[in-house]
Amino acid sequence: MVKCLGIYRERQNSPNRETDDALILQSVIEHLSIQRVETSLIEPEAADRDDLTGWDMIVPMCESYPRLMRLKSLAAQTGALMVNPPDSVLGCYRTRMLESFSRTPGLVYPETELHGVATAGQTPPPWPGTWVKRGDVHNTCDRDVVFVKNAEELQAVRRDFERREISTLLLQKHIDGDLIKFYGVGPGQWFTWFYHDPSTAR
Repeated sequence: MVKCLGIYRERQNSPNRETDDALILQSVIEHLSIQRVETSLIEPEAADRDDLTGWDMIVPMCESYPRLMRLKSLAAQTGALMVNPPDSVLGCYRTRMLESFSRTPGLVYPETELHGVATAGQTPPPWPGTWVKRGDVHNTCDRDVVFVKNAEELQAVRRDFERREISTLLLQKHIDGDLIKFYGVGPGQWFTWFYHDPSTAR
């Protein structure tokens, strides 16, 4: 019998959507159980200490760098199938997305600068309206993506990032327009978008 392990996402990485993300993974695991797959679910912290060998398939939703690197090493050692492999999650880190954007001909995105947190903010923001974004995972709280207008505001965000041991940040030019969120599975299989309003998003 095929054995499959699901690993929940860190709660801090699902701001205002903790239950949603857990329910998505539970639904996947439930459908696998119907197919007579032996399944189990664990919290991400357990993935740091538990013996994860012996699983044929692992479905990780976790995003922390040390956990992803452990899973990547495990896949190389055991051959376990990773559904949502660590490299795909790491590819969503902002620093890696910026690298990917810069290698994609014709892709249009806002002007962006990458900085180390320790040295950032020694000059005013490069644009009158600038977004400061943590360089790794998406926003885990409302202090991870901040709009700044001057050097004092930039320094305040930089110091907060430093206190929280965030090592890189992106400065990105503000572009006026509607804020939407979108999801896609491709190529051409499924796509949806909606206005980014947490109170009405479904």
